[in-house]
Amino acid sequence: MTEQTKPPPSLSTSSSSSVPEITSIRLPSFWANSPNSWFIQAEALFENGLIRSERSKYSHLLASMPPEVLEKVIDIIQTPPDENRYTYLKTVLLERLSASEESG
Repeated sequence: MTEQTKPPPSLSTSSSSSVPEITSIRLPSFWANSPNSWFIQAEALFENGLIRSERSKYSHLLASMPPEVLEKVIDIIQTPPDENRYTYLKTVLLERLSASEESG
């Protein structure tokens, strides 16, 4: 009998969840004056780069933020939540930046 060969697992499944995450994308610097637009672009880049995990998105977000924006959320960065880090930081950033625009 001949042994049947199988294609690699990544080729034999049709589920998108089996596709490995790619972590090499480059986000533009964070736009403090237009954070909603920045997040729209960033999330499109995450999708194109197959970046799905909250932790990877969170790390990319931190790497793209200038110091003056980091200072606005330093409390979150120093003690991030265990889950949904990116979503939580995004929500807080949008709240704080829109509040500073309204008061400034």
